[in-house]
Amino acid sequence: MVTAVPVTSDGEIVGALGVSLFLDSFSQVIAEDLALPDGVLFYAATPYGQIALHSDPDLLQADVSEAGIVAEDTATLVSPLLGWTFGVGPAD
Repeated sequence: MVTAVPVTSDGEIVGALGVSLFLDSFSQVIAEDLALPDGVLFYAATPYGQIALHSDPDLLQADVSEAGIVAEDTATLVSPLLGWTFGVGPAD
């Protein structure tokens, strides 16, 4: 994934700041740090429903509706800044 944002000064764009992430590697690091028990997944989805991070890298960039996430069994939080949904719940 590559993303960039403008850098402004006094209302003028003076540059750009970008980052390139390997989402599969980043997802793996998060999964290891969370140390979730077997049978528990985590995910982060964009406001458009595309999975950006997931404990199963095969589901990256899939639509949330195709990922087998059971909403009523998953704890979620929507970021007011990003509009992303972050969730933790049982894996299918």
